[in-house]
Amino acid sequence: MGIPPGGEMLSETLSRKRNSIIGKWLELVAQTHPAGMNLLRETDRFTNPVRYIFAEALEALYDEVIEGKVNSEKTTKALDEMLRVRAVQDFSPGQAVGFVFLLKQALRESLGSDIKDHHLSEDLIELDKRIDGLALAAFDTYMKCREEIFEIRVGEIKAARDDAFRLLDRMSRRAVWLAGEEDKG
Repeated sequence: MGIPPGGEMLSETLSRKRNSIIGKWLELVAQTHPAGMNLLRETDRFTNPVRYIFAEALEALYDEVIEGKVNSEKTTKALDEMLRVRAVQDFSPGQAVGFVFLLKQALRESLGSDIKDHHLSEDLIELDKRIDGLALAAFDTYMKCREEIFEIRVGEIKAARDDAFRLLDRMSRRAVWLAGEEDKG
């Protein structure tokens, strides 16, 4: 990202506006969540763990995207934590990973006139490509989470089936035993 004539680099602008951009991104993500804006009300980690997970993940993801580390271990961990919540809540794949694209909206709303004033449009295109890469990684992560959930559900169904068969076996043995007792009596 080059230095525009008479302006600051995009990376400097993104660092300066980091908190407002992340705050806006979290607000946009909250609007996609079943709890809606209630997700933002309580900030305590234990009272509102979903908000805490989202806020921590979005901060990590923002920093990694800005630094160009979309495929880092930190990115993978943050995506996993956030998408695990969305997978459990039965979001469709598009709904689950859609939060990544909301970063583009948060950036544009937060940067506003800085984009034109500092000639940051070209650098923003490069940043958009990183965000698109993050979305692809998010989709892969979401699908892995969903696969794990389905494997757990299949395991639970098999365990319930096995329990039902054991119960039926005991009941049939008991019925045979009772029938034998009636014949004796």
